[in-house]
Amino acid sequence: MKDCSVTEGIDAHRVRPSIEGGFRELGYSGPVSIKAYGDQKRTPDHLLQALSSTGVAVVHIRSESTCTLMYKDMVKWREDNLPPATMMIITNQMLDVFHWDLARLQQRTRKHIVI
Repeated sequence: MKDCSVTEGIDAHRVRPSIEGGFRELGYSGPVSIKAYGDQKRTPDHLLQALSSTGVAVVHIRSESTCTLMYKDMVKWREDNLPPATMMIITNQMLDVFHWDLARLQQRTRKHIVI
């Protein structure tokens, strides 16, 4: 979560409700699952507790392995969710790593990608 952390001064309990509220405003009413990837040893306990208490799955991973695990999770999500389905990725660094696959996924299927 070092690469895309909860902004200082923002209540981490509000992350999930804010994302879900944004989806509702866009007309999306389906189920939402959220994963946050990061080194839990370097993330303050109060952030981890706040996120997990709202149903955000906090995945412990070292920074150098984040892209690999996120990619595996994206592939599994693709297999588990038939179109139409929506995937949202919030990141500040790794988009270039996934860009080619996300573009191909959106072109070949009826899956919606929100970046």
